[in-house]
Amino acid sequence: MVVIRRDVFSTESTMDQIRTRSWRDYIRATFTMRESLPAWLSRCYFALAILLILTAYTALAYLGDNTLIPTWGKLFHGVGEMWKDPKSGDYVLLKDTIDSYARLVPAIGIASVLGVVLGLYMGTYVAAESMWGRLLNFEENIVPNVAMVVFITLFGFEFKMFAAVIVFGILPVIAGRVYAAVREVHDEHIFSAKTLGASNQEIVWSILFWQVLPQIIDAIRASVGLALILLVATEWVAGQAGYGYRFLRLYRSARMDVVIPYLMALGFMGIGIQVFFNQVQRLLCPWYVREGQ
Repeated sequence: MVVIRRDVFSTESTMDQIRTRSWRDYIRATFTMRESLPAWLSRCYFALAILLILTAYTALAYLGDNTLIPTWGKLFHGVGEMWKDPKSGDYVLLKDTIDSYARLVPAIGIASVLGVVLGLYMGTYVAAESMWGRLLNFEENIVPNVAMVVFITLFGFEFKMFAAVIVFGILPVIAGRVYAAVREVHDEHIFSAKTLGASNQEIVWSILFWQVLPQIIDAIRASVGLALILLVATEWVAGQAGYGYRFLRLYRSARMDVVIPYLMALGFMGIGIQVFFNQVQRLLCPWYVREGQ
């Protein structure tokens, strides 16, 4: 019996179409809604966006009247000070990165474990949803930085306080997305597992968990940005080291030539964590293909 793989032929035909395209076809595809583009053209448009941003910044720095926007020369000088303090000789950026990571990563880990457990059981048992669903919805409407006063009173200015603020802020997000993913699993999978003799816990952790594992990783990765915001805000108010504390000191001295490189470093810090979760997802869930990864 000969099996015809349509996906192979469709892929080959698509590659042939890409090879035979002219520049007019690429222009037409650019202005066509949801038209797929080749990878090299997508990278070109990304480079174009970066070039436009750099051009706009250059115009503001050299042609504008705002003296707070540093020129490229001042920025390079600020990068040098950001890397190593000329007065104390300390490696400031490295120290702040280590301090912030030491607070961020464990907090994301704690919130992930709690969020996955709550989301799985709320999506499986109505009793768990009734018990925790409304509480998490209520918690989600409380600004974590406002609740910082409570956490400072309970834990002081130690690591527990930073972890509590971050967990308080991102736990409802992770649990809610995991719950929604579990609810999308068809009941037939559960009934079939029960027919084969699986226990309730085996269904939760051996079937449902692995089915929604890609969505679990997506949920954790989506919470990284919020976790960074909460970390910086908490360090700004109550920290003695880290990115937030550094931003506070730079804000008081209006050192924009150092603030902007620090913002870039913070962005790359978040991207690094998200890339890590991308690789974990590709390793553990090779069947799960997301466009653009």
